[in-house]
Formats: sequence, C-alpha cells, structure tokens
Amino acid sequence: MRAVKQGELDALCGIYALINALEVAGVTGPRSPMHKQLFRRLTLGLPAERLQAAMFDGLDSEDLLETGKRAFRWLGRRHRIRVSLERPWHDVDFPTLDAFLASLRETARSPTAAVIVNVHLPGFSHWSVVRRFDSRRALLRDSGNLRQLELDRFSLDRGRYRFSAIDTLLVTRSSRTRSTLRPNPRQQI
Repeated sequence: MRAVKQGELDALCGIYALINALEVAGVTGPRSPMHKQLFRRLTLGLPAERLQAAMFDGLDSEDLLETGKRAFRWLGRRHRIRVSLERPWHDVDFPTLDAFLASLRETARSPTAAVIVNVHLPGFSHWSVVRRFDSRRALLRDSGNLRQLELDRFSLDRGRYRFSAIDTLLVTRSSRTRSTLRPNPRQQI
C-alpha cells in the first residue's frame, strides 16, 4: 500500500484552488510563508462547523466567496497584492456548453484573471483552476492529479461529467498590484 498523500483524505480543494489561482492571475514567485499564511486565513475564516464539514464534504461557492474575500483583503493590506474574487456567471443562463466555454475562454485570456471551475466527475465534485484552454481541453493548475479536462465529455446540466456554471469563480489581480513575490530568507515556509 502506498503512503497517503495530503489532500487524499480531505476535501479542501476549493481552498487550494483559491491559492493556486494567484499564479494564474499573475502573482508569481517562489512558494513563500505568505502562501501558508493565506491558507491559514482561508481555513480559519470559515465558521468552525463549516470548516469541520469542509474537511470531509468540501466547500460550496458561497463558502469560498466568504472566506476568500476576507483573506484577499488581508493579502492586500499585508502584502500589497490586490485581488478580487467574484462569481460572475451565477445568474447567466447559458443556452449551451459552447456558450459557457466561450465566455470562460475569453476571460481566461487575461493575464490578470484566473477562472476556478467546479466540476462534477464520476463519484465526486472538485474545484480546479484553468491555466488555459486549447481547442479540446481545459489545462489545469490543480491541487491533485487532475491536469486537464476533455471538454467534449462535459455538459452543463446532466451526465457524469458536468461544469457548474453558477459556481464558477473568478479571481482578478488589480493591474496596480505587485505581481512578483519576493522571498524573505529569514522566514520559514
């Protein structure tokens, strides 16, 4: 039996997606204590009962918006990294999957934006960050082993492979923010 890896027993992919979205939105640099502090802010920003349930059942978009907005305000105050978090597609009625994907493709082209998708796969739901789209796939920056989504397998409303359009999140870096993290050699990761 192989060793259990971090993330195999918990359902905190939404928290990891918020952190992974920063690089896609243009906040680059080495892993730093800031990432660990942000993880702490994101998890402790949830009410205790929600965090406990999230460990096993995951988080919904409302939970991620609540804790993400609070943690991103801290990121701006403490590290001068200004990012916003929103759910811009929650009230859009997409007639087809192609219409939904066209909107995501357009948004994902921006060097200051990161799209976080909620996908339903056989047996589980998962949050992941889209790095970019090609003609047939969404290439991901994922906290687990998911590297890409074959788009022709997905739908918006039924089936074993679905996107949740209403839960899709957008992280946007302000163009006036610092975009490169500078390591502090005195801080431990």
